[in-house]
Amino acid sequence: MQVGRLFDIVYQLLLHGSVTAADLAERFEVSTRTVYRDIEALSEAGIPVYASRGRNGGISLIDRFVLDRSLLSEQEQDEILFALQSVRAARTGRDGELLSRLSSVFKRESPDWIEADFTDWGSGKEEKDRFALLKSAVLQRRVIGFTYYNAKGESRERLAEPVKLIFKNSWYLQAFCLSRQDYRTFKISRMEQVRLTEQSFEKREAPLPDLDEKGIAMVELSLLFSPRLAYRVHDEFHPSCISARPDGSFAVTTSYPAGDWIIGYLLSFGSGVTVLAPDAIREQVQKEAEGIQGNYFKEKT
Repeated sequence: MQVGRLFDIVYQLLLHGSVTAADLAERFEVSTRTVYRDIEALSEAGIPVYASRGRNGGISLIDRFVLDRSLLSEQEQDEILFALQSVRAARTGRDGELLSRLSSVFKRESPDWIEADFTDWGSGKEEKDRFALLKSAVLQRRVIGFTYYNAKGESRERLAEPVKLIFKNSWYLQAFCLSRQDYRTFKISRMEQVRLTEQSFEKREAPLPDLDEKGIAMVELSLLFSPRLAYRVHDEFHPSCISARPDGSFAVTTSYPAGDWIIGYLLSFGSGVTVLAPDAIREQVQKEAEGIQGNYFKEKT
């Protein structure tokens, strides 16, 4: 029996109020029988947890439950508080409330040791509300509708079963697209008019694909950067990709998912970058740069 799982069950009950045995079994990848054994162990330890039957039944804690801080060492209490403070980076839900409650229970002040804000500069309430809605949709297993813009700027209405929120340089939603009848990964910044529908869904048997580079067409870039862009080179590329030259310039070799977005990304470096390879990308950047230059010549004439 895992002590960590027992505490996580209490955490889920504090967070959600009531949770079904099936949901807990799925979360911890154990059988419902194991969950009920855990509930019995918690009860024997003096934690007032109970199970109720019926349509709105589930596993719950009695009202005004207070966690006995003697169940955890001071180091374990600190680790829990630190973990919750990290979770607050998403700035949604009741994580902040739960952090305050557990700090009070443990009679320990949670040091303000980390702050991470994954939102873009200048983003407002709308973006945070959208993230909170997606989080609710994932937890409640509710189908969502939204307008999605692809890399070419084309929009399309989508209905999807949201499964997981992922941060990998940007926020993404992994979901089962009902129109494509397959899993898709949506960039959240391209999702507009996101809304919850009344339709719920069950977990699909097909496993969720890993968010990695397998199956994604990649393009390897060989780039040369001016010394004046040293800050961006170190900001945006892994040290293993960077080779400093005696003249102060930087040679960078890296791989990115193929797509038209690469051209705009490279142009964001202005005249401070030269594409050495591949030739196709080099020619596209040159053509786009000539088009930009042509716009300014038109203004002069």
